[in-house]
Amino acid sequence: MEIPQNCQDVLLNGIQHIGSANSDLLPSQNFAHGAKLNLAKGTLTIFVQKNFCKNVVRDSETSKRAVFYSALPSHEAYQVKGDVISVAPLSEADVSQSQKYCDQVIQTLTELGLSPDIPKKIWGRVADTGITIELEQIFNQTPGPEAGKPIS
Repeated sequence: MEIPQNCQDVLLNGIQHIGSANSDLLPSQNFAHGAKLNLAKGTLTIFVQKNFCKNVVRDSETSKRAVFYSALPSHEAYQVKGDVISVAPLSEADVSQSQKYCDQVIQTLTELGLSPDIPKKIWGRVADTGITIELEQIFNQTPGPEAGKPIS
């Protein structure tokens, strides 16, 4: 799957959410703590803290379906849909990458005027689990005439 560079940048650097649903189709969602894109394999691994994202992790393990959202403060946003291919502990390198992402989010939100205590409640956690999804389709979610249209 070809993904434009600006989309890749948003997927990896935007404010991230991951969602899934249980067998009764009741949705769950939470903030993600970073992501890793593997273009060669066509996968996206979303970093989460298992205890913070209990329902999303549980639903990803059982329903095998996930949705990932990422948006920048500029309002550029994308939605990724795909099948979950694994839910597994993170490597040390992934934990380090997640911590850098979380520090960047805290800094960005602080520069926008929030007290650092507020974003630290979410992104001050250490990710320990990766939810890897096979990229099926990416949708533009940026407000405007292209919103909702697939880019892939």
